[in-house]
Amino acid sequence: MGKRAKKVESAKKPRGEGFSRNEIVAIVIFVVLAVGYTIFQIATRQPKPGVELGEDIELQPKKIVVQVDGAVMKPGMVNLTEGARVIDAIQAAGGFSEDADTESVNGAKIVQDQERIYVPSKNDRGNLSSAWDTNTNRIRGVSYYDNVDSQGRRIVNVNTANVSELMELPGIGETLAGRIVEYRKRNGPFEKVEDLMMVEGIGEGKLAAIRALVTTGGD
Repeated sequence: MGKRAKKVESAKKPRGEGFSRNEIVAIVIFVVLAVGYTIFQIATRQPKPGVELGEDIELQPKKIVVQVDGAVMKPGMVNLTEGARVIDAIQAAGGFSEDADTESVNGAKIVQDQERIYVPSKNDRGNLSSAWDTNTNRIRGVSYYDNVDSQGRRIVNVNTANVSELMELPGIGETLAGRIVEYRKRNGPFEKVEDLMMVEGIGEGKLAAIRALVTTGGD
């Protein structure tokens, strides 16, 4: 009896020396199912919204509103995008009317939000005074054809001129021209030419040198 018990014990599989056939089959099935599930998840995964590295970002242009009056087909307010030019505003207002003095219009000039564009008629030729409008919103008129004085010198509108145009004035360099533009952005358009003295670097002497060559569009 003792010898038989020893033989039975010796026939048992030692613990930790491999898996049984059923265990191997179960492991294989588990691995196959796990791999299949992973492949399924990858194949059906939807990309998360967001910006990937290297992806171009399309920015929506800022909207602006300007008023177009004068010799156009449909005078009034028009909606444009930032960076639009005078010719874009005129086209949005229906285009030039038959009596428009097209030669007097600088269609390439970039417009700014809340500006008023006046398109002169042929009957206005020779009258180079700026058109303007004043109201509670301080919308300023803009003349987009060159103003000149009695001596043929160009008059610069300090409420619409860019840095390069302001630098055409005597004694106004790039730094000072930049200050004028920055002041205008922070505080709105100049009410009168004398307000230029509120810009750092412009005193009575500097203003006197440019006084006859500048306008605010409403003076």
